[in-house]
Amino acid sequence: MRYLPVALIFLSFLFSTGKSLADIRLPSMGEASSGVISLDQERELGQAWLRSYRAQTDINTDYELQEYVENVIFRMTQYSDIVDKRLDVLIVNNPRLNAFAVPGGIIGINTGLFTYAETEGQFSSVMAHELPHLSQRHFARSVAQRQSNQLTTMAALLAGILVAATASGDAGLAMISATQAASIQSDLRYSRQHEQEADRIGLEVMANAGYDPKSMGAMFENMLRSTSYVGYQAPEYLRSHPLTETRVNDALNRARQYPQKYYPEAQQYQLMRKRIEIQQSGVPAQAVRKFEAEVELNNSALNKYALALAYERAIQFDEAKKLAQELFASDPGNQSFGLLYADILNQTGESAEAETIIRKYLNRRPDSYALNMALAGALSYGGKFSEAAEILRKQTQLRSNDAAVWYEYAETLGLAGNLLELHKARAEYFMLVGAFDRAIRQLQFAKTEAAGNSIEIAILDQKITRAAQLRSNDQF
Repeated sequence: MRYLPVALIFLSFLFSTGKSLADIRLPSMGEASSGVISLDQERELGQAWLRSYRAQTDINTDYELQEYVENVIFRMTQYSDIVDKRLDVLIVNNPRLNAFAVPGGIIGINTGLFTYAETEGQFSSVMAHELPHLSQRHFARSVAQRQSNQLTTMAALLAGILVAATASGDAGLAMISATQAASIQSDLRYSRQHEQEADRIGLEVMANAGYDPKSMGAMFENMLRSTSYVGYQAPEYLRSHPLTETRVNDALNRARQYPQKYYPEAQQYQLMRKRIEIQQSGVPAQAVRKFEAEVELNNSALNKYALALAYERAIQFDEAKKLAQELFASDPGNQSFGLLYADILNQTGESAEAETIIRKYLNRRPDSYALNMALAGALSYGGKFSEAAEILRKQTQLRSNDAAVWYEYAETLGLAGNLLELHKARAEYFMLVGAFDRAIRQLQFAKTEAAGNSIEIAILDQKITRAAQLRSNDQF
């Protein structure tokens, strides 16, 4: 147990995920002799948390959406003080408003954020606020502040977490509350300081990155208005990031210090909002009816895009193909239109044409995550499993910590009949989601496939040892 003393501060970040303690099984934090931890220790803590969180949360695997969110965050990261730029970006399938930053370079959002944020500027303002929590190392600074009494608090707190996770959430929360009662006022004050600092630095970051600084105040106002609709149950984001009128006004006043400038609305953001809306819609037929009516009222490309997505989800491929083809023909440079059309072509047995469309985009953007994943999909639809696996292998090298990529790679290797690499890829996936027993089992299967190859078997034994170590570290 190497990081036991820092778990109390770490828990404050877990609250911002919107999960209750009964929902999240926390890894062991270990012990440390000092209250101040290094960037490497933060990274290790974050990865342990990430494995646990992935195992218990519905993570969105829409590659196009993932690339969009990462592009927004990485655009602002260039103007932030983050030292370690190895960021893991999570999109959680949850319609409620929430976003969070976890020490070690993890930023997450709920899909519901797209509903509340009406513009790309408002969306970016939330991301800009989260980045300073990492760049200013609020986690490590909180550890240092609580250094005087953290050991006593830790023992009781971890017991409360264990009770909450395995037996009674209410009992666990009661134990945690009791241990923190003496210092809660100073903790809250320090948290407010962090929020104010994140607002100030985040506003500067988003403005430097080319986003409208007035959007932060506008987003705060949207959040405050949301409380009038939900009554006493405020969104998770407001419970973990309390808002006041003073804070809203401060954001609005600071934005006035920047030069007046025209910020055109980003169509790509609105397209992503439609993707989320369709994904979160209940019965597919209802979404079709809704957007058929929307197109009747306003025959915009945005509404037609949403209707084509709804048709596809409802397995009405003829209607989806006709509409997607129309959108693609009207604006062939729009990657989202092209990928939608290609995806529908795959499902109607025309993967060769889909591959051609995707490769044309790749000529301009060869490093695009979404395009490479789409190409692998088109190749698989066409029965070119080995070619698809090679595309995905390269993605695992570029995105070694991306569980979704490893999952697709493993499935494609299975279709290609490469059993040794299949088991190795599955093991990597299971390691990333904290399923260490299943990872070890896959590595043992791989050893059977590698019989006679002493070098390969030695490498696999090392991975089995590593998986066993992580299994031990990530558990109480």
